[in-house]
Amino acid sequence: MTMHITTTINGIQNKDRSYIYIPKEDHHYFPEPNEKFKIIDSKNNKEYIVHLENSYRIPGLKSFFKSHTEIGKGTKILIEAIEQFKSYNIYVDHIPDELDQTIRQDLEVIESENFTEGGMSLRLVNYFERNPELRTAAIRIHGTTCLACGFNFESKYGEHGKDFIEAHHINPVSRNLEEKIVDPNKDLVVVCSNCHRMIHRNRMKILSLEDLQELIKKIEN
Repeated sequence: MTMHITTTINGIQNKDRSYIYIPKEDHHYFPEPNEKFKIIDSKNNKEYIVHLENSYRIPGLKSFFKSHTEIGKGTKILIEAIEQFKSYNIYVDHIPDELDQTIRQDLEVIESENFTEGGMSLRLVNYFERNPELRTAAIRIHGTTCLACGFNFESKYGEHGKDFIEAHHINPVSRNLEEKIVDPNKDLVVVCSNCHRMIHRNRMKILSLEDLQELIKKIEN
């Protein structure tokens, strides 16, 4: 039977999320303090060489927390022993709520449209904009009203339009595959489908949110 250690993120970690605590009843599943071992983030296939402190907390996981935007106070972290005292898998025990499920359904429909889009930059942008965790985080932060024109799907279509909006990656994406941490607060904005298409209409000159807002103002005035 697979052994899982469950720990919950507390208020202090919510301010500086770079470590996790091991519950007292699970201390014996880990090596002695200061002995190094490996934790593997299965989602991102990234390894961390870490150790236990005397307080039985594992430091050095800031990159892990940054790459999982949904982690906040109360989130459960699961640690699975692969090789006793040497290697562990780490997971975020995230139970999708109604918003998560809605976004995933919307993205499935978008993907099923099967557009052929070329270019590494465009594929990376699509990854950021269609990543359900990033999209969910962007909507929680920015809401569901278009930041360009003010359109709201729920106001127009009622319950059928609830929680629908598109996420737009505002920063240029390089053509290489360097690791990039996306901050949904700073790197993503929410726009309606029409505004999103207008932003990307000319691949040689992608509009900024401010450009589109200014264009709309001129037309309305």
